[in-house]
Amino acid sequence: MKTVRSRLKPQRSSAVSKKPKRLREPLSEEGIFNSGEALREALQNGSDLACVLIAGAAIENALMVLLENFLVDCPESKNLFDIKHELDSFSSCNKMAFCLGLTCRESFENIKMIGTTRNKFAHSHVPIDFTNSDVIGLCGTLAFHDLTDHEGEGVEQHAITPRAKFHIIVNLEWASVMCIAGLAKNYQLQEHKWVRVLRRPKT
Repeated sequence: MKTVRSRLKPQRSSAVSKKPKRLREPLSEEGIFNSGEALREALQNGSDLACVLIAGAAIENALMVLLENFLVDCPESKNLFDIKHELDSFSSCNKMAFCLGLTCRESFENIKMIGTTRNKFAHSHVPIDFTNSDVIGLCGTLAFHDLTDHEGEGVEQHAITPRAKFHIIVNLEWASVMCIAGLAKNYQLQEHKWVRVLRRPKT
């Protein structure tokens, strides 16, 4: 007796296959706005822990947006930010932005110290705040660049608490990175050529 083989073909899933969602990627425009709002709230009213953790996240997100706007718009560049890829950390994004000439040495060092402070709070086995000696030391390394106040005296000459200094530097560096990201968004690198991207103003 011959075995009758089924002529039925294997049934394919009716669900449309989707690309796996990246676990880590730059924020959308709405996400950037929300990140800025959360940063301001945390710096002004949050606990020391919330202030440092949200500041670190906001700076990291700003660096990712800056790099995304600068790099060639292609799947390969999008994947750089995902877990276990080339730009999957705070420090790697900071280093890449500096090496591409998008940030200056002073900003690079400030952002590195912000990341180190974030890690100090995140990995401490006991609650710490801005009165911690190590945190005071880290905040002491933050620099105001060439900024001066309205009287012409260096800002660093004034007595300022570690948290207040951290607050000011984070605000300045976040604003600086986002400003450069906005400029980079107006151009697109395509096959080794910078192409001006024309955008109609919103009405």
